[in-house]
Amino acid sequence: MTWCWTQSLREPLATVLSANQCLRVESDKKQGWHVLSPSKCGDGMRWSSLSEDMNSLKPLSVVQDKRLKQIPSVLGDWLGHGYEVRMIAHKPHRRAVFFLVTESGPAVAKIYHKDRALFRRWTAFPSGDLITTPTVFDWDEERRVLTTSLCSGRSLNDLWMNGDGVPEHGDALTRVARALWATPVPDGDFPEHTAFDEIRVLEERLPLFHQTLADPSPRAEALVQRVSEALASTSTTSKTLSHRDLHDKQILIDGDQTSLIDLDLAAIAHPALDVANMLGHIRLRALKGAALPWREIATRFVGGLEGHSMLQELNVWTAATLVRILLIYARRQRPETLLDDLIESASAALDRGGEWKGLL
Repeated sequence: MTWCWTQSLREPLATVLSANQCLRVESDKKQGWHVLSPSKCGDGMRWSSLSEDMNSLKPLSVVQDKRLKQIPSVLGDWLGHGYEVRMIAHKPHRRAVFFLVTESGPAVAKIYHKDRALFRRWTAFPSGDLITTPTVFDWDEERRVLTTSLCSGRSLNDLWMNGDGVPEHGDALTRVARALWATPVPDGDFPEHTAFDEIRVLEERLPLFHQTLADPSPRAEALVQRVSEALASTSTTSKTLSHRDLHDKQILIDGDQTSLIDLDLAAIAHPALDVANMLGHIRLRALKGAALPWREIATRFVGGLEGHSMLQELNVWTAATLVRILLIYARRQRPETLLDDLIESASAALDRGGEWKGLL
């Protein structure tokens, strides 16, 4: 029988989810498990909740999301104005994303459960000559709705997963990193993400790793401890503006123009954070089977940052990214060996050896 990722889960998750075409499963602190599956129409996605008896899946409707109660009102306003509306993403209880066609043209609107300094984050990194960001058209603070322009181009993820990855993409990544570093750090009480915040993320996700998998690798816990100790020893003096969720789906390429999207998590952070997050995702895509010259892209990327002090600790932050991805992918559709491969890669990154030798 062909291996299916849901077979690696604990019971009764394994039995219930193996009977469905599930892409990922998420734990909700108050409402059990949420399951993501492909939509039966088009290329969309649909979320379901696992029943209390763990026997069936109940569809989760975005208009009935109890923590996004403003959605019916907002949708009513858009439709009342004659806008074309299409949902493109939904994270239950957190946010929903819509594509709009308004009288002024296309736009993207995001509806949030909480306002985590969203307007300040989205406006902290203005468009430049080489790197553009979406223009904020409107911020409805009361209903927590952010409307922005649409950036053109193909995402690096689309390019890489379709065999169109080239070493020159590393140059585009270098430009993004340098543009972020060159942006003045916002004044006032701007969100910050420290090494200890990163440690907390790993420590919070580790129990779920064990809770989800039937046979979790004992190497994962030891690796979390090693990486956490290394993060705790990193420098705190040099901080820059960070995207904080920088990966291949957040960067669009259109000829010579590069766009950076989705600034929900922008924060002040260690300058290696974004670089490491990108390196970890470059490696992830190759491990998932993309015909990607990952090391050539990574070499061009890191080589373009030569001379920056953050390179001294890039191995630690890259290992942290790979461990974070490991803990996440315990709950996602994946190749059979991916978790073991990520453990090996993270260990090698931390030691500056193996596949990362000469790069970190």
